[in-house]
Amino acid sequence: MYDPGYFFLNLMFGLVFAMFFIGWIPAVIAKSKGRSFWPWWFYGGALFIVALIHSLCIKPEFEFEKEEAEDIGCNRTKKGIAHLTWKCSCGEVNIRSADKCRICSRPRPLRELKSALAG
Repeated sequence: MYDPGYFFLNLMFGLVFAMFFIGWIPAVIAKSKGRSFWPWWFYGGALFIVALIHSLCIKPEFEFEKEEAEDIGCNRTKKGIAHLTWKCSCGEVNIRSADKCRICSRPRPLRELKSALAG
């Protein structure tokens, strides 16, 4: 016998499974651009088309030249987001927005201020 409730239940489980399976596509794309995987996975499962377009349009978090990264130093946090830093002559690594060293209080070198203003 045909049971419409059973058909509806199977359809719902299938749709939920498919939504979370296809949510991996925008999540992997966003992860390759330096974003967090799990929020993008849920976003991709709930709104696949929107999340796919969004993940393709976002800019990578790691947008800087190799020389610039070596020049001012590059730290990666536990979440994988790049934070540009600068290294003081005393050896301390400071965040990019700091104007002076947090250890020796020396001002930030002029070449580093120019690169911060340019980027």
